[in-house]
Amino acid sequence: LKPELVGEGTPWEMPSFPAFEDNEDLSATVEVSKPFYAVVSVQCPNGGCLLMSVPHGLNADKTNHPPGISCVVAVRKIPKKPKDICARPLGYIKKCTYVIGAEKVKPGTVLTAAVKDVGHTRALIAVGGGVMGILHATQVKDEIVHAPFAEVKPGMQVTVRVLTAQMKEVRGVYRLEVALSMKPSVMAMKEIDAKAAGWYEYEDIKPGMRVPVVVHNVREEEQDCITEITSSLRALFRFVEVSSDREIMKQPKAGLSEGELRMALVCRRGKPGKPEVTLFDKAPELQDIRFCSVIKAYDDNRLPLGKKLLVQLPGQRLGQVMICDIKDDPNAEDPEFHTGQLLPCRVVANTEDGQLLASLKKVHRKTNPLLDPVDPVTQFPAGSKVNGVVFNVGNGGVLLALTSTVQGWIPLSNIAEGHVELSQVVNDFPIGKYLTDVYVVRVKDGKVVLSIVAPGLDVGHFSVGDTVKGVVATKKEFGLFIKIANSNIRALAHISELSDSNSVSIDSFQVGQKLRAKVLKIDGGRLSLGLKQSYFEQDDEEGSEDDDQEEEEEEEGNEAAPQAPGLLDAMEESDDDEEVKVQPLRVGRVGLSAGKAEADSDDDGGDKEDQNAEVFDSKKLVKRVKKNLKKKEQVELDQQEQDAVEGLWRTNPQSVDDFERLLLTNGNSSAVWIKYMAHHLKLSELDKARAVAERAVSHISFREDQERFNAWIAYLNLEVAFGDKVDEVFKRACQFNDAKKIYLQMPQIWERNSMPERAAKAHTTCVERYSQSRSAWIGKLVFEYNKGALSEARQTLASAMSMLPKPKHAEVVTKAAQLEYSHGSPERGRTIFEELVTSNPKRLDFWSIYLDMEVKQHTPPTATEVKAGPVRILFERCTTLSLKPSKMKFFFKKWLGFEMKWGDEESQTEVKQKARDFVEKVAS
Repeated sequence: LKPELVGEGTPWEMPSFPAFEDNEDLSATVEVSKPFYAVVSVQCPNGGCLLMSVPHGLNADKTNHPPGISCVVAVRKIPKKPKDICARPLGYIKKCTYVIGAEKVKPGTVLTAAVKDVGHTRALIAVGGGVMGILHATQVKDEIVHAPFAEVKPGMQVTVRVLTAQMKEVRGVYRLEVALSMKPSVMAMKEIDAKAAGWYEYEDIKPGMRVPVVVHNVREEEQDCITEITSSLRALFRFVEVSSDREIMKQPKAGLSEGELRMALVCRRGKPGKPEVTLFDKAPELQDIRFCSVIKAYDDNRLPLGKKLLVQLPGQRLGQVMICDIKDDPNAEDPEFHTGQLLPCRVVANTEDGQLLASLKKVHRKTNPLLDPVDPVTQFPAGSKVNGVVFNVGNGGVLLALTSTVQGWIPLSNIAEGHVELSQVVNDFPIGKYLTDVYVVRVKDGKVVLSIVAPGLDVGHFSVGDTVKGVVATKKEFGLFIKIANSNIRALAHISELSDSNSVSIDSFQVGQKLRAKVLKIDGGRLSLGLKQSYFEQDDEEGSEDDDQEEEEEEEGNEAAPQAPGLLDAMEESDDDEEVKVQPLRVGRVGLSAGKAEADSDDDGGDKEDQNAEVFDSKKLVKRVKKNLKKKEQVELDQQEQDAVEGLWRTNPQSVDDFERLLLTNGNSSAVWIKYMAHHLKLSELDKARAVAERAVSHISFREDQERFNAWIAYLNLEVAFGDKVDEVFKRACQFNDAKKIYLQMPQIWERNSMPERAAKAHTTCVERYSQSRSAWIGKLVFEYNKGALSEARQTLASAMSMLPKPKHAEVVTKAAQLEYSHGSPERGRTIFEELVTSNPKRLDFWSIYLDMEVKQHTPPTATEVKAGPVRILFERCTTLSLKPSKMKFFFKKWLGFEMKWGDEESQTEVKQKARDFVEKVAS
């Protein structure tokens, strides 16, 4: 706006470009450098300055060049319109030299320059030409000093020597980086050697090297320290690498200050550009380690192999802390751990695979216990009692950490007598629980097999031919493992010993099923069992004969000694379900005198007769009850076996055992889990149903997205209908699934449970969160139309049109028109369809839906009688459209179908004739 520029006179004209020639060499200077191109300035003959784009990919050396560099540019493209400011020439850099002169930045050059700025770890030296050199703290003095820049001040002149001059990329811009040194040893070198001078690249770093480092940043929250070996090479160490002195480790940060120079030992090269070092002169011996730093604290719901902490030990070594070694008092609360936390510890074991196991217990810290390898067989003899901490619970049972190196295993069959449900085990044995006085059964594969149930019978109590009772513990392809009652023995019944016929297989039995078995073989402390019915026929016959013989002897005898009334009462009460009536026995009097004595004895004899009758009646009752009970048990057992053979548990599970058995083979089926939940809900067991839902969402494989999604939806339905944790489950469902799908399902869940207010709120939340989702808007429209809120629904449609992208309008509008037909105004729906088909005459889907709605509107049951006129008019319009023959065939076929259902023979003939006319027209 200056007057001298906008005043009277010759208007300003943009200078024309010089007449460059292709491949002409021009002197230029790099002004701007970007990741893919540079902009250079070229001095024009008319005194102007031309900016030229130079793609890096065309450069002769294929490298990027920093600003301030003089170069030679070869012209590659001449603009057709010289006055077009956007059409500048393109070129490429053929060669370049530094503005300050190549001789000034060659390695080994000695310069005297001014100090521009001094920081904690480096000083900037102005070497000329706009280029700054870096004097790193490790290149100031040969010896290790606390403050290397104590004598270097801004503005002072220093004599330095160039170590390296390299192009470096900094935040997408390439620039020249000059490394300098003022160490007396470097100044005295005849030929410069950057590596000998202590200026290392990452490739030069090797474990075991001792290198000077300068403290860059002490991070108290992370409990670590970032150091610099050179200006472009950093190293990290945690506070655990500072010292083993207890007093120093109380406040490790106090011994570290930014800018301090320290000598460090390289332990590992680590990630590219980030070696790992320690301030120890050498890596401490394992028995001398006293501190560790927490890298990761595992969640209690998932402890890999009983490990609670992943820690770093001095010497940049990794260690593990088992859950049994985190506290001395097992009843105390678990301490809280966070990343970087410094903890006193001792290494207690170095396993065969090289893992270091540390302990936080005071008893270990006081005794310096680097444990020798432990033999579980000698340390944990069978029959002894041990203590341990639960670190995992699963289908196989409960895993305990007994010591740092020894784990214990409690099979499900050893937790309690009879069948044990896994859900109950999970509740009773949470991770971290301390168990005492657990019995040792045996040592197997390095693990100590344990039992909570006191040991009972052992193998020595059995002999071949014995009949035993037990329950099915596990099923394998080759047979069943049966836990024998009153013992911890698990014996194998081979598949060939299950039945006399081929109709019974492994699938005919279920875990927890009670059965009897015959001992077939005892070999090396192991029992082999058989379940064939033929093994028990002789026993059953002998038992029946014994019962009959005893019953006959009781009937024949008349002087049996009476039993105690209490015992008789107990026997009579042992079977309340079956009423047995016994006629009194007539027992004659023997050895009674005549006369008065006989007369006197009539009363006494009558009493004795009644008493003896009662005794014999009771004994006979007991035998019959036993026999009937035995028959009843056999009938039930036969029925269970028959049901198992028929596979009823697979098609119609009716018990917890059935569902658990079914889940062993269908664990990823959401349908099975949902039926399992419904089973508990029928029994009003909400907590158990919720526990099943939790198992379902965690058990189903992450690869089965749809099955896992179905389980979450069932869980939400459960909480909405019966529970009070809807919000909590909803948030978790959004975390572990596609949040959009969960938000779209939530309104429908509220609707199914007859909660319209919550459903309306959920629909509003859904469209606000996913305003560009047509499914969200359609769901809200359907809900409002079904509710009869027509004004709200029409307002929702207007809002959807303003929020949705235009390509999504058609589907939403079509759905709204259909809803107007069924719940609102058919005339309004017809108007919407007319607008759609008018603006989109070739959209076959719009025409098809329009026709369907019109047919439905003018035929029963919507209409009292058929009104074919409006429908035929619409079909007439469709058949006059200029569409492809395949699309026209669709309309004629649909029209003919309508006439065959609602018209007559004449109307059908008319449609067929119109179709023939169309075909002839197309053919001609």
